[in-house]
Amino acid sequence: MEDVVIPLGNDQFGIEVGESESLILTPERLREISERNALTSGPGLDHSYMPTSQELNHMAEMLREAINRGQMIDFGHWPNDMIKQTSHRVGRLYSEGAMAHPFRTPYIFLHSWSDEKNPSLELRKVVTNAYLINPFPNSGDGICIDFEAVELEGTRLESVGNCLTVGNRISFLATESLRDRNATLNVIPFAMRFYSVKDKDPFDKMEWNEKRMMDLAASNVLEPLMVALSILNTRGVETQIVTVKESLNKARMKRGKSRIPPYRRVDSSGYVTAIQRRQERNKDSQGGHHASPIPHMRIGHWRHYQTGEKSFIRDTLVNATEEMRNAFVSHRSHYTIKE
Repeated sequence: MEDVVIPLGNDQFGIEVGESESLILTPERLREISERNALTSGPGLDHSYMPTSQELNHMAEMLREAINRGQMIDFGHWPNDMIKQTSHRVGRLYSEGAMAHPFRTPYIFLHSWSDEKNPSLELRKVVTNAYLINPFPNSGDGICIDFEAVELEGTRLESVGNCLTVGNRISFLATESLRDRNATLNVIPFAMRFYSVKDKDPFDKMEWNEKRMMDLAASNVLEPLMVALSILNTRGVETQIVTVKESLNKARMKRGKSRIPPYRRVDSSGYVTAIQRRQERNKDSQGGHHASPIPHMRIGHWRHYQTGEKSFIRDTLVNATEEMRNAFVSHRSHYTIKE
């Protein structure tokens, strides 16, 4: 295949296919990448489906501002089956105005995931993704609002170092979704960057049904976001603010370096257990008097008032075990940066 051209900020440079490798994302790596504005479009041959340099600059600015404001959230690990079980219900609830964003300005969240039940060893590997979300608070009705969402993948390029590449992109249309009670989106699939060579090796082995590609791209972005909103809107989920010691930030500033901002870390383990338990409860016994308490979900619901108004009673995580809480709290809320 020919070299592909990847924009990086205002610059253009060519890379050899195979020069890049996947990168495990962490909050620290995201911060380091954002400081260098190392956001690329990623590979592609059909530039009409790729973000322009202007769009990349805008994304890089939003990414940097979100991290500097402390508006980055690390959710830890999610099994793929939990994402599928949760996302459909939450997507409907968001379209009904039941799920709120954590911030009114751009924010970023990340998580790792794996498909443990997949027969392919390759697909059972742990993968990390980050998502840049740009909400529009003055759109829609109530807390069902428009937003843009961009899938970001960690990549290491031999010539540049650690980067974020732009994957699938969506924009959510609140007015249409509220009217139809179903998610209405504009979607730009990553795969469409190679549509012009769909008949050539190795792209001829892909499924090029355009509707299918749109659906997959929408799911790859919308489903993780809906899971994130569900966890954040569930009572009983543990959250920590991770910061560095103030003395370290003062020392960095004296040397002309930027402060290291805080970020949020969410304990998803109890939520994951509760969701998976719901799927299994018709198969397994709930246990006798000596059974250990099992985290479970008290599902939220709409409460309707005589005035015609309604409010959503949030989901509640019940019986998160003390072991789970201690394991989460045991991770230090402060860490030391090696200079």
